[in-house]
Amino acid sequence: MYKIKFNKILAKPLDTGCILDVLLNIVHRYNPCLLGEVVSMWKIKRTRHIDYKYYVVFFMVIQVNKRIIKKRVNNKRVQNMYENTGGFKMKNKNGIMFGVLLLAILGVFFIKEKNKEKINQEIVVETQKNEVKLGVLQLLSHPALDTIYKGLIEELARQGYEEGKNLKIDFQNAQADQSNLVAMSSKLVEEKNDIIVGITTPATLALANATKEIPIIMAGITYPVEAGLIADEKVPGNNITGVSDRTPIKQQIEIMKEILPNLTKLGILYTSSEDNSIKQVEEAKKNATDLGLEIKIAAVSGTNDVQQVTESLASEVQAIFVPIDNTIASTMPTVAKVAQEFKIGVFPSADTMVADGGVLGLGVDQYQIGVETAKVVIEVLNGADPAKTAITLANEGIIYLNERKAQELGIEIPANIKEKAQIVGNK
Repeated sequence: MYKIKFNKILAKPLDTGCILDVLLNIVHRYNPCLLGEVVSMWKIKRTRHIDYKYYVVFFMVIQVNKRIIKKRVNNKRVQNMYENTGGFKMKNKNGIMFGVLLLAILGVFFIKEKNKEKINQEIVVETQKNEVKLGVLQLLSHPALDTIYKGLIEELARQGYEEGKNLKIDFQNAQADQSNLVAMSSKLVEEKNDIIVGITTPATLALANATKEIPIIMAGITYPVEAGLIADEKVPGNNITGVSDRTPIKQQIEIMKEILPNLTKLGILYTSSEDNSIKQVEEAKKNATDLGLEIKIAAVSGTNDVQQVTESLASEVQAIFVPIDNTIASTMPTVAKVAQEFKIGVFPSADTMVADGGVLGLGVDQYQIGVETAKVVIEVLNGADPAKTAITLANEGIIYLNERKAQELGIEIPANIKEKAQIVGNK
C-alpha cells in the first residue's frame, strides 16, 4: 500500500500526505515487519492526520537507524524498543543516509507549514496595531456596482473600520478598460495592501493574475468556479474567497410567465465577452424552453452597439430577460427606452436595473452583496484562511418591482406577487 517510487514522490509538492508516504515507504522497504505496529501503535490507521506526524516520524527514524528486527513483533515489544532507543548506533551507511533523508524532508515540510501560517498571523498582527490597507478594484461605474461598494464601506464602518481612522482605502475604477484592469491590479499589489476586493468577475480575475499571496475578496461574482477563480465554493483552495450573486433564473422566468400569461416569445440580451452572462444565458435558455417559450438570443460586444442590438431584438419578441451583466447594467436606461418604444417590458436580475427602467426582477440586493463582502473581509483580517473559507451566496431571490414602468406599459401585476415585492424606481 505504501510502496511508492521516490522519484515520483519527490516530484510532488511536499504536503503532509506526501511526507508520510515517503516515510512509510522507507519503513516498508527496510523493516516491513514493523509497518503494522507503527500504524497501530500511533493510532493513525493509515491516515495522514497532521496531529500524529511528529510521533510517526520520530518512531520511524528510530526503526530505520536500528534495522535489527527480522520478524514480526507485538506492540509491547515495540514499546520496549521505543523506550530504550537512546544510545543505539547506526549499523551502516544506509541507515545514516536514510536518517538524514527523513530529517531533511521533515525540515522542509516544517518550514513550509510555518511560512503558510506566518502570512495569516502577520495580517492579524498588522491590522491589530496599524490601520488596515484595503485595495478595491471595480470594473466600471454604474449604480449596481456603486451600490456594492457603498454597502462594503458602510458595513466596514459599522464594524469599526473607518476610513481616516484605522482604514486606508485604495479605490481603483477601470472604467471597463482591460488594460486599466491589468495596470490597476499590479498597482494594488505593489502598494502592499493587506487585502484586496474585486467587484465583478473581470476585476477579480485581473487581481488573481497579479497576486497569489495577498487575500482577494470577490464581490458579486456569479460563477466563481466556472470563471476559474477558485476550485470549489465550499473550499476555494487558494487566496480567493468572497460573495456570489447567483440568481434563481428559473423562478424569475416562471414569474414572468405568471405576469404575462400570453408570453410565447422571449428575448435574452447579454454581453458576449462576459463569462458570467454566458453561463446565465445557457441556464435561462434551458429553463425558458422547458416552459414552452420560443427563445431569441442577442449579444452585444460593448456599450456602443447596445441600442442597435436591443432594437433588433425588441422587434421580434414580447419581453426581454437580462441576466446579471455589467455592460447591460451600465446602459440599462437605453435598453429600457428602446423597449418602451416597442411597448414591451425588460425583466432584469438586479434591483438597480429594475430601478433604471426594468419592470420586475427576481434578483439580488446589490447593497447586501457589499455588506456580506465586508463581513468576509473582516473574517479574513481576523485570521481566517481564504483557501478554507466557503463562498457566501447572496441570492435570496427578492422580487423588485418598478410599479410606474409596469403601469406605463399596461402590465398588470398579480396581487400575490405585488404584496411580496419591493417597490423601486418610482421617483
